[in-house]
Amino acid sequence: MEELPEWECAARALWAMLDDIDTLPDVIKPVTVEDYVRLARSVRAVVEKRHAILETDGYVLSLPGRQNQVPSGKTAADKDGGEPLEQET
Repeated sequence: MEELPEWECAARALWAMLDDIDTLPDVIKPVTVEDYVRLARSVRAVVEKRHAILETDGYVLSLPGRQNQVPSGKTAADKDGGEPLEQET
C-alpha cells in the first residue's frame, strides 16, 4: 500500500480532530454549567493537540520542524506578502 504524503496525513489528522470536537456534545450532553465547563475543557484538550500535527507562526502552516516550507509543487508568499517561501526538497 502506498504511503500518504505528509501534508495529506496532517490534513486527515486535523479532520479527525474536528470530528472529535463535533461529537463531544453528543458524548457529554451538556445540561448544567458544570457540563458546559467540562465540554469547553474537552474541546480545549483536543485543540491543543493540533501543534503536534502542524506548526504556525500565525500566518503560515508548516510540518513540525520545517518552518517556511510548503508542500512540493505549491507556492506561497511569506507573511509580508513578498518573497516566496522555500520549497520542500
